[in-house]
Amino acid sequence: MPNYYIVAPGSNLDICLQRCIYGQKQNLISKWTQGDRVIYYVEREFAALATVVGEPFFDNQTRVWPDDIYPYRIKVVPDVVLPRGRRIRADHEIRTRLQEALGKFWMLHIRSARRIPEALFRHFQALIESVPGVVAEPVSKEALAVQREALKQVSKRPQTKPKPITKTISEEEGLEELIGSHEETQSHDRTQWYLLKLGRMLGCDVWVAKNDQNKSYKGEKFADICLKRLPNLGFDADTTKIIEHIDVLWLKSNVVQCAFEIEHTTVVYSGLLRLADLLTSQPNIKIKLFIVAPQDRKSKVIQQLNRPMFRDHLCEVCKFIAYDKLERTLAQIEDWAGYLQVGLVEKIAESCKIRDTLHD
Repeated sequence: MPNYYIVAPGSNLDICLQRCIYGQKQNLISKWTQGDRVIYYVEREFAALATVVGEPFFDNQTRVWPDDIYPYRIKVVPDVVLPRGRRIRADHEIRTRLQEALGKFWMLHIRSARRIPEALFRHFQALIESVPGVVAEPVSKEALAVQREALKQVSKRPQTKPKPITKTISEEEGLEELIGSHEETQSHDRTQWYLLKLGRMLGCDVWVAKNDQNKSYKGEKFADICLKRLPNLGFDADTTKIIEHIDVLWLKSNVVQCAFEIEHTTVVYSGLLRLADLLTSQPNIKIKLFIVAPQDRKSKVIQQLNRPMFRDHLCEVCKFIAYDKLERTLAQIEDWAGYLQVGLVEKIAESCKIRDTLHD
């Protein structure tokens, strides 16, 4: 009996479809078998239906996707592919059904390749196949060839003689892989990605530090969602150099609204220095400044900000945002994207002035 899954390959969708392959960084697909069905979900939309036609295998040598090696792989043939502009938006009734099946953090489950009930899959399948003009057929010659092999019930073995998969991961561990292990949850890249996503939801253009442009998270390149270059902000060369190396910026109409430095290291210092340099070069700057760090490092951030070198200027204007509060906010506002204002971020930020934190 087939199983039914929803997965979110992000910017790698086209490669998954054209190459007829799906991959994960951890072994979340060990129980997938021929005949299982898959819905591809990208940018809050159902994008394609597909069928598993092979067995899971491991290959950490052959590069398929440009952003990362996803060594746990399986052959998956697209059956129905919706073009951009005609995909099914996962809003209202669809979102409710997903929440009922996967919980309120359904988006996280989807990104970790979550199994869903057959009845729910059939409902979504009918919606996808009802889009006018959509034909259920492979999208490439390679897909057609793989599908023909599947109809003959011939397993298509990779030429690299991949190693068998021995380790399995539970659904709970799959969610942890998405949310991250304790170390990954504290990671700089993950938090940058959250800030970039939240900024876009709030209607901002976003910028990631110049030296982080080539990074990616969960298959999505930072460069694909950020400005390619900073606009002329009217600052001198020294100030511009400082700004372009700040972890994340939010801009509107070529004006920087918010600047974020992520402090995931024990010393909690480098980002503070960058923001302090910015204030020193532009004392009257109106940019809202934030330090983002784990909740258990809040006291360390406050301690550093209240040192004499920071206390009289940076501490007055810089606020603290905890990682977990940032994640919860992103999950909760998805339905309100386009209706919220940048000021929302100040609602989840906390003062770093000691007199304001005595009763925390």
